[in-house]
Order: sequence, then structure tokens, then C-alpha cells
Amino acid sequence: MENIANSVCHLVADLLDEYDVRHIVVSPGSRNAPLITVLERKGCFRLHPVVDERTAAFVGLGMALRSAEPVALVCTSGTAVLNYAPALAEAYYRGVPLIAISADRPALWVDRLDSQTIRQHGALAAVVKKSIDIPVAADHEHQLFRLANLQVNEALTVATGHHPGPVHINVQLDVPLTRLTTEPPLFSGHKIGTLTPSMRFSDPALAELAESLTDKKILVVAGGYPAGDDLNSIVRHLNDEDILPVFAEVQANLEGAYRVAAVERSLREISPEMQPDVVVTFGGSLVSGRLKNWLRSLRGVRHICLGAVDPMVDTFGSLAECVDCKPEIFLSVLAETGTDRDFAHDWWSFYSDALQQNDTEVESHPLLHIFAELARHSAGRDVCIGNGSAIRYAQRVAWHAERLDCNRGVSGIDGSTSTALGSAIVSDLPTVLITGDMSAGYDIGVLLNCDIPSNFKIVVLDNDGADIFRNITTTNRLKECNEFFVLPHRLPYFEICDNFGGEFFEINVGEEEPEGVLEDFLTSTGPAMLVLRINPEVSKDLL
Repeated sequence: MENIANSVCHLVADLLDEYDVRHIVVSPGSRNAPLITVLERKGCFRLHPVVDERTAAFVGLGMALRSAEPVALVCTSGTAVLNYAPALAEAYYRGVPLIAISADRPALWVDRLDSQTIRQHGALAAVVKKSIDIPVAADHEHQLFRLANLQVNEALTVATGHHPGPVHINVQLDVPLTRLTTEPPLFSGHKIGTLTPSMRFSDPALAELAESLTDKKILVVAGGYPAGDDLNSIVRHLNDEDILPVFAEVQANLEGAYRVAAVERSLREISPEMQPDVVVTFGGSLVSGRLKNWLRSLRGVRHICLGAVDPMVDTFGSLAECVDCKPEIFLSVLAETGTDRDFAHDWWSFYSDALQQNDTEVESHPLLHIFAELARHSAGRDVCIGNGSAIRYAQRVAWHAERLDCNRGVSGIDGSTSTALGSAIVSDLPTVLITGDMSAGYDIGVLLNCDIPSNFKIVVLDNDGADIFRNITTTNRLKECNEFFVLPHRLPYFEICDNFGGEFFEINVGEEEPEGVLEDFLTSTGPAMLVLRINPEVSKDLL
């Protein structure tokens, strides 16, 4: 049978089917012709043609109210979509799953006086719970289709979830619009499951999901997270008993987990038997690019993300389910599941060897040795780590801090000092910030304009600029590296420290360390600053 040769239209139709949409109100047009044709020929929808989009939207509203099921609307480009607004506003405040799908022209024609072209994406934002925009994608652009699948899943999950409501899916379509083919679409939509169980260990939904993981090779990876005793206890149990391996970065605050940094340099050596069937993740953004790239390279991995279902976190391009519950709940269920223990034991052996190599390097390297000393003295303290080199060095050692945090998300070097200072102001514990010189300089204003509490201490890694740019392949080979990326500078650290009434300390890393400086810095009674002077040759190749 002939069908429309546009994979995006098929992807949208597949996912409407997966989310149990059965009634679709369509208004005729040229730009939405491929969508209407695909939906009709799919054979699982009942299409209701209504010429006027304003009327069509209210017809769809009535269908959704009466059937208690999601209903879709499909219109052409231009002002047609604006006519959906009154019915969508009603649906928004009544919690009705109305799915507005507008065909659009390619974004390059917006504001170019092209016919029936307006700023459609976001035009309904005030009266819908979510808006997405699907760009034009050629069949070879796999990443765009993967993104489209994720975005449509997010929108339909919001529309049909526990608190339903209207959403807007804007689909850019380019000419030829209705080219027919007998070939199957190169891409199809697949549903990403969502589960919002109760916060109980015995929840049957969790038990059913765990049952599907029996005898699987499961790897758990944690990013930034404010872990507590319960989570630490279950993670320690899972690792110690070879039930399944749990890896974490230092900002996950999980003392019982394996350290990602110990194995990330050896990931290429991992045998096929140690590749997971399932990856379970929770927490914030990962620092380790090597780990992310390795997991992205694996085929057939089932990714289960613990946390909020909107937005859906598809870090590795293999997201299968989102489970909205606390990680200790889900991991407790996994602890009772018959997982592949040989897989867990193999990872423990691999990790043990890698950890020994890592710790040997840490003890022998002057900069990493100082980080190890800071980590050993971190018990009973809040530790804040700046982005860039600082958080990467911190990954190499085992911290015992009361709480370890990093703005490892979207901020880069922006606000590291201010965030740490804010934490110190409301904390009863000593707070230590470890940050780079560029980050310290960028956020220096907070040290000059705020009252510095006595429990605040700052360690500055002065490696003559942004050392990370000397090490990463993106910039380290560029002749412009030093002038435009590293930006060497000298901050007047002593004067800054004196300005806020702090005690000043200094260590030249790689030279003989003055005895007791680190301990004196950490035990000083008021605010203090420790500058680690680092010759870039000392930190070369550490990252």
C-alpha cells in the first residue's frame, strides 16, 4: 500500500496510537495534508473533519470530556492554530487531555513574508501545559528523529498523565508534502514508559517492573544527589553483596558506591560480557564524558531513569522507562530481584583493579595528593566544588563530607562562589569551596560585597588560567588556546582575602609543602583562603 514518504508524520501517528488516542478532529489544509493522510491510512483512528478550527477544537473538547480519553486536533499552518486557543484554555483549567497538532512551514521561512507563516511554536503557551516544536528532518538525520520521539513522548505523557491537560505539538513540514511511496518509513515512534508508583516497597507496579529485570545485567549510575542514610545503606548492600554494581560521582554523596573516576579511563577495555542490559540512573548531570560516551555507544541497552517524568531524561539515547520515585525505593526492589550476580562480581573485580591504579596515581601526584588530604579532612564539613578542572580532580578521591555539592548542571563557572557562600550562611557546619582561578575571578564580586561568615573557607586552584582548556581536545591544539580560552591572569588573592577579614594561606604545588599549612587552613577560627599555585606542567594530562 502506498503511504506518505515522511517519517515524522508516521512517528507522530505511531505515538498517538501508543497513547490510546482514538478520535482526531481534522481541519482541511495543504500543509497538514501529509499528517491527515498518514493518520487516515494507519487505520486505527477515527477522523472527524471540521472546517473551522475554532469549532473543531470545541468539538474535540466535548469528545474528550464525554469519553474521558485524549483527543487530538490537526490543523494547517498560519493563523489556523490560533483558533484553537479558546477551547484549549477551557481544557487547561478543566484538566482535559486535548492534543493540538499544528502543521508548520520550515523555521527558515518565519518572518520572511511567506504565505500562511507565523510564529506558531509557543503561540499557545499560555493555555497549554507543554509546547514542543519538531523541526524538518531528513531521513539520514537520526539524532533529530530521536529528539522528536522524545519530545512527542514528553508532550503526550503530560497530556495523559495523573494531572492531564492540553498540549501543543508543532510539526514543521517541507515540500514535497504528499509524496507517496511503497517503502516503509525509516523511523517509527516508540513509547517511553512512565511509572509513578506509591512510595512503598510493596507497590505492585514496581514489582512488575522488577520482574521484567530478572537475570538481567544491571548497572546503576548516579549523578549529583542529596543522598541520605537509607540510600547509602541500600547502595552499600548492593555493592558489598555483589547484587549489582552501583557507580556514582562524588556529588552524589554516596559513600557506598563505586567511584566513576576509577574506571572511566579503562572503559575501552571492558569485555562484551561486562556490558549491561539495563542502565538505571538517578541524580543530576554527569561529569564523566567518557562514561556518557561509552553508554551511548552500546546497542540494545534499556535505560530506566528514576525521577520526574517531565522532562524525560534521555542522556544515552536509549530511554525506555521513567520511574517517578525515590531511588532507595526502586533499588530496594532491585535488591530482591534475581539479577545477574556474575555480572556484578566481574564489575567488582574490574573496579578493584582500576581503583588500586587510581589511588596509586593519586598518592604519587602532588596536586591529587592535596585533594586526597582535603577529602580525608572533609568529615563534618560541607564541601562545594567549582566546575571545570576542580570537579574533575575531586572525582579521583573518596570524600567523607557531610554534604558535597557542585553547580554541575547548566551554570559552568557562573556563580560557584556565590552558591557556596549562600550555603555557608545557612549552615552550622564549616563550608569549604574548592574552585578554579577563572571561576573565582568571574564571581569575585560576592567576596567584596557580602559579609563573609566565619565558617566559610575557599581553596583556589591557581593554574595560570582555565587549565581545563589546556587539556581537552576541543581547544588544546588551537594556537589561540592561551590567548582566547585559558586567559592567564593574576588575581590579588591576599588583598581580596584581607578585604573580607580572612586568614591567607598558600602552597606551591610540586614544591616541598610547608608543614601543617593544610591543617592550619582547615582549623582556622574565621574565614580563610588557601591558594594552590599550580604550574600547568604539574597538572598536565590529569584530565
